[in-house]
Amino acid sequence: MKIPYGQSNFEKVVTNNFYYVDRTHYIEILENFNDDYVVFLRPRRFGKSLFCSMLGYYYDVQYKDRFTELFGNYYIGKNPTEKKNSYLVLDLDFSGVNTKSEEDLFISFRKKIVVNIIEFLVRYGLDEIEDRIDISSTKSPADLIGAFL
Repeated sequence: MKIPYGQSNFEKVVTNNFYYVDRTHYIEILENFNDDYVVFLRPRRFGKSLFCSMLGYYYDVQYKDRFTELFGNYYIGKNPTEKKNSYLVLDLDFSGVNTKSEEDLFISFRKKIVVNIIEFLVRYGLDEIEDRIDISSTKSPADLIGAFL
């Protein structure tokens, strides 16, 4: 088995014979956690992105037909929760944001949000909603997310 160093896509890890330490039992713990906000702090290269990717595949309605393929060998595959594959998942990927200046950061961050929102709308066949968000005139990233929600 290969070591998934730098690999942050759960599907690729599971389907390409990478070594994976089963952390799926944390899904059940998170769902039973009695707090409005969960902070997930870990050092660099500690699996945060892979963990978030795993959560995305678990909750995304689009992977309902592949649940056994992706999770069948793991704890959560044998002990699924009621919430499995029941959400539309908005991925917010901020890798590659330009941080050279405050202006570059703002423009790049805003662009990443626009791209992620458009990808979400296309993925779930909600393209008609894009016209109601008015992406071109909404200036701040917070306003974009607010308009989207």
